[in-house]
Amino acid sequence: MQEVPVEPASPTRPSAFLIDDFEDGDARPSSTAFAPWRCQTVDPGPGIQPVACGPVPEGSSSDHGYSLWFALSDTPDGVDDFPVAMLWSPTLVPLDISPYEQLHFSARYEPGDLPLPDAAFLQVSLVCQPTSVGRLSLDNVALLPRTWQRSALPLADFAQPDWQTERIDADRCSAQISELSFDITGFADGQAATGTLLVDNVYLQ
Repeated sequence: MQEVPVEPASPTRPSAFLIDDFEDGDARPSSTAFAPWRCQTVDPGPGIQPVACGPVPEGSSSDHGYSLWFALSDTPDGVDDFPVAMLWSPTLVPLDISPYEQLHFSARYEPGDLPLPDAAFLQVSLVCQPTSVGRLSLDNVALLPRTWQRSALPLADFAQPDWQTERIDADRCSAQISELSFDITGFADGQAATGTLLVDNVYLQ
């Protein structure tokens, strides 16, 4: 079993907040603040874009992790559909992550029959409470390594994407997180790929 490194809490820095180490082998996160993991595609364009997710008997130096399998394609019609495969967990109530400094997780990417486009990437999104125009988020980018690798993303580096027309203050968003999402994205017109993202040991510190 892989242990989350826990530093002593201080008046300004709380101890690590474990979201999920996946060691229970099911879809329910370790933290009771989060609902079960789920997966879907967004803006897939015409046709069926299959996606599947679930626990796997492989983790980063542990017995269990969680996987997202996808087969994404952007129809070659001269229009970018921006298809996305998402592995996400909603919070049961708005979650204030402002006391923390980093989001930690381990990840590994296993390519399928169709390799990822060079520009494709793993996007990690912290979604704010829904607004009148829908989903607003603070996003960051992480690696898609072929072997297990730990990432520690500074929360200060998460930023709202330019394409979201309604703007929200980052501090306000961090105080009302409603969802954590790992997204495979970055497809251009006519591009397609199949593969599996594996994640493990997700926590805030």
